[in-house]
Amino acid sequence: MTTEENPPFIARQLALGFGSVAVVSILMCAMLVAVIHDVAGTVDEMRHDETSIREGRQLATSVRELSIHVAHTIIDGDGSHVDHYGEWQSRVASHIEQLAPSVPAAEQGRLDSLRAATTAIDELLRASALPAARAGNTTEVRRIHHELEALGEAAAEDADVIAQSVASHMAHAHDRATDTTQLGLLGGGLCVLLVLALAIGFTARLRASVLKPLIVLTDGARRVGGGDFKTRVGNVGPGELGTVGVAFDTMADELLARESRLVRQERMAAIGQLAAGVAHELNNPIGIIRGYLKTMVPDGDVEVLGEELAILDEEAAQCQRCLLYTSDAADE
Repeated sequence: MTTEENPPFIARQLALGFGSVAVVSILMCAMLVAVIHDVAGTVDEMRHDETSIREGRQLATSVRELSIHVAHTIIDGDGSHVDHYGEWQSRVASHIEQLAPSVPAAEQGRLDSLRAATTAIDELLRASALPAARAGNTTEVRRIHHELEALGEAAAEDADVIAQSVASHMAHAHDRATDTTQLGLLGGGLCVLLVLALAIGFTARLRASVLKPLIVLTDGARRVGGGDFKTRVGNVGPGELGTVGVAFDTMADELLARESRLVRQERMAAIGQLAAGVAHELNNPIGIIRGYLKTMVPDGDVEVLGEELAILDEEAAQCQRCLLYTSDAADE
């Protein structure tokens, strides 16, 4: 079959094995890159959350300092603490604005409530508390003070919840980074095991489909090289090596047939040489026999005639020995 009809088997095996390992390796690298990118983004988010946590703590502290300066201002009955109060009021407003983008959507209402509470504290302090304190209206000051305390406690509670929500967001980000890292390690380990399994399976498949047939072909070639033309490798496997095995057996058949022809030719040549030698060996005794027959006369000396007959018998025996040797050689 042509290559177009039957694509190279070994090439397919190599492409399948190396392709599978390459695909799994690329997927593993892509997964690890995605995990690293996700963890890096989470770490950046956690760094931003650290700033937000500091802002949340400072906000809670500023709200409490604001309440303390409000209380001092009312107790003293003058505006000596108004400047300090204004500083803390500005700090609270600044912390609220910086925390606004980081506060979860569920807590945005508390942030608005905190803004409203600090605004109400400022308005109540400036519009009612200070005038009542300066006027010495103790009853009004006590009432306003209770109202300011309630607003301060509500503002402090909102600030604590906001700070806690920001810290919880960072803890959630930390857990997500940990889970992503563990997932990446697990996926990387599984991919490594998969690559090892594919490599082992591919090696075993390659050994069965390529190395084992090559060993059989090598052993067969060694035997044929040693003169054993009856060696056959049979079906060594699919693909190119199977075709080589068929060609090897065909070659062995041809070599065996040629050897048989050469043996027959050598035997015929040997028989021809043997026949020529026998003819030469028989020619001499026959010549002698014919010579003596020509010289023998019936009425000659009996003693001489006996000697000549003995010579004829010896030469005839020599002819028989030559014929027996020729017969034995032909049988061999």
